[in-house]
Amino acid sequence: DGDDVGTESFTNASSINVTNYQNLTIDFSLANTSDYGDQYETSDIIRIEYRYDAGPYQFLTQWAGRGTSGERMTEDADDSGGGDGVGSTELTRDFQTFQRTIPKSGTLLDIRFTLLTSNEDIVIDNIIIAGELIETSVSPTDGSTVSASLSNLTINYPENVVAGSAGTLTLTRTTGGAASKVWDIAIAGAGNAGDFSGFNSGIITLDLSNDGITIADGDVFEVDVDAGIFENSGGS
Repeated sequence: DGDDVGTESFTNASSINVTNYQNLTIDFSLANTSDYGDQYETSDIIRIEYRYDAGPYQFLTQWAGRGTSGERMTEDADDSGGGDGVGSTELTRDFQTFQRTIPKSGTLLDIRFTLLTSNEDIVIDNIIIAGELIETSVSPTDGSTVSASLSNLTINYPENVVAGSAGTLTLTRTTGGAASKVWDIAIAGAGNAGDFSGFNSGIITLDLSNDGITIADGDVFEVDVDAGIFENSGGS
């Protein structure tokens, strides 16, 4: 709440880890609660900035007055000074929610709202940072190997691993070069985690029969292990 905040006031959201997210957005609600008689000057500003990994802050957008009696603040999207006067972005006494896209160029995201005003009421609420989870499907790394018998799938890691918190192990059976059947075995939920054994030994075994998977002699399978389904002691 920037009620007569003086020269400068900040609202920050800091060190948000966006490593595994893309298409980042920020939602926020703004309102001008002063009466129309209180003129919003071009120096009355709500400035929104972002930065990554403690680097310099970058301009995202801002709202500003136009110095016109009877008008509240509007968006100044190009940072040219003073609101652009676009009616759809003019603030009112009631909250309005806006969404803007945040460019991604790092890992740890900081958001800063700067309020510059000396005699106007500016209110900010409901700040939400969102993004789409990046789905990755990778084969075991660091020299690990995968082998299978007619009843078990074995993943041999070069270090001890434990059950992770997300992801699936996917088996795709191919016949004549075309995928004929796909099985997804999750690490969590409905007893699937119990299908894996051998944790803390570096050798993970999946009992295929528990999941109704039948491998015939000569079948060809592709095995994809999502990032996060198994983790080492450091959480990687």
